[in-house]
Amino acid sequence: MNYSFLSKSILVKWLSNFFSNNRGKSNFRKSSLKYSLTILLTFLAVISITTISISPALTQDRDYLWRKVQECTINQKQKKDPSPCQYVDLKNNYAIVYDHASEYLLIPTVKITGIEDPKIWDSKNNPYYPSFWYFAWNETLKYVPNKTPKQLGLAVNSKYSRGQDQLHIHMSCINKKVSDQLEKLAKAQKITTKWPDINTPNFENPNNTNDKYRVKILSNFGSQVNPFALVKDYIGSKYSIDEQSIALVRRNQKEFYILNSDSRTSNNKGHAEYLLDENCSTQ
Repeated sequence: MNYSFLSKSILVKWLSNFFSNNRGKSNFRKSSLKYSLTILLTFLAVISITTISISPALTQDRDYLWRKVQECTINQKQKKDPSPCQYVDLKNNYAIVYDHASEYLLIPTVKITGIEDPKIWDSKNNPYYPSFWYFAWNETLKYVPNKTPKQLGLAVNSKYSRGQDQLHIHMSCINKKVSDQLEKLAKAQKITTKWPDINTPNFENPNNTNDKYRVKILSNFGSQVNPFALVKDYIGSKYSIDEQSIALVRRNQKEFYILNSDSRTSNNKGHAEYLLDENCSTQ
């Protein structure tokens, strides 16, 4: 639940009814209840400041994230306060926001609509943009607590499977079924350091979504490696970049898996977020 949209009037009415119904209780009991409720309301207030949620009601407003990140950037510049974001990196042009459960988002502070935006492939004129995946990975290690790198994952959905028109990289746990299946296929040499034929998906998501992915092992991931460009080069002009989705999963200390899907491989038009476990319940 996103408490930032909870009406103050509803809270006031609820509190009034609560205390009216408890008038017969001892003063000590009422004092304890008042203290507990004060703590609760303080907690809700903190959440309302630090939470940016992409709730279903907001999908009609496809610029919601863009406006919120602009607000975060202004607050960071003027007040040294990134609210309502968790963190704003002015140098590298990105913000980190908390979405829900154990999921965070990396969002550029410059206007980039999504995977189809040419700016994210142009490393010559936009030197920081290709590094968003690298920044997202490092931030995930900080913000998703008590998990090993192999338990984490990143995902970007296609233009047709997202609710917002500002690029956002989902940062959370990877579903354990997914990471286990990837490793099983890699050990059997069914996943290698080369992309499979573009018409031959080599990984079926075991997370009950009947989606298939093209996968390869990425052995040199770093700040200069751009998964957006890797997928763009891979599909060439044969398929539309608008439909592509990408996920990144840690294999070992040196290697990652990079996954790609679109409407030809999945029941959806590129929804790599399905690979994640946003509650971290399987890890």
